[in-house]
Amino acid sequence: MNKKLLVAIFSIILFVTLIFVGSVYAIGYLEVSLSDDTPPGGFISPTSTNVAFVSVDFTNTASSTEAITIEDIAFKNYGTSSSTNQVLSRWYLYDDTGLIASSTDYLTPKIAVFYDINYVIPTSTVKTLTFKGDLGNGATSSETIIVGINNESFINTSPTSTEIFGEFPIIGNTFTIE
Repeated sequence: MNKKLLVAIFSIILFVTLIFVGSVYAIGYLEVSLSDDTPPGGFISPTSTNVAFVSVDFTNTASSTEAITIEDIAFKNYGTSSSTNQVLSRWYLYDDTGLIASSTDYLTPKIAVFYDINYVIPTSTVKTLTFKGDLGNGATSSETIIVGINNESFINTSPTSTEIFGEFPIIGNTFTIE
């Protein structure tokens, strides 16, 4: 076989292999942190609606090779209220453009979850998500609501090879029901 042909075949095989390996091992780095825009906390009425409890920054770092999609995300109530699903009748997720999801789903009585939000964070971009909620029938005076993200397992992303890091738990401020 001719030497030039062998070099050409080898070059093509190497090129295809690098493309395949690069796409299989592409990895994203998602940094999660409490946003400077997090509400200060305070007293709220037991009939309050659309209360902003916590804002969280999601940074797709410059070393990421592609956009990262948050598929599902959960928030925990660290407050004294007995159960999130009784104290909050509905919860919402907002970004700077407006409402991106609403839910009444929960994993446990203190963990609210948003499924299938498919929220895209482009490379080298910071996006802020704000968790809001409507107080429900179970909201009683002197209970507290403190919302946050417990750890990286509360965030389901695509690609699945995404490394999620931050100083967990990421917790907002205290809201006391009047």
